Amino acid sequence: MEVRRFNNILGFKSKAGPIIGFHASNLEIAEISEELWQTIVDQNFDQEAANQMKDWDLETYENSIGQSQTPKIRSLSINVTQLCNLQ
Repeated sequence: MEVRRFNNILGFKSKAGPIIGFHASNLEIAEISEELWQTIVDQNFDQEAANQMKDWDLETYENSIGQSQTPKIRSLSINVTQLCNLQ
C-alpha cells in the first residue's frame, strides 16, 4: 500500500481496489481519481485536479473536529477501597 499526504488529506493506494482519500479534519472519506493521486506529489501535474485538492483541503464543517474546540471530560473513574497498603 502506498500513502501520500497533502496537508489535511491522506491518500491510500493499494494494488487492488480504488484510491481512497481521507480528510483528517472533517473525517471524510472519498474515492479519488488517478489525477488527484498524482497531484498530491506534483502540484503541476494537473492544475484542475490541484485546485480540487486545495478546495477539499480547505473545507471545514461545524461538526468537524477542530483546534478551537475545548476538550471535554467524557468519563471519570473513582476507585474507593477499604484496603490500605500503608503500614
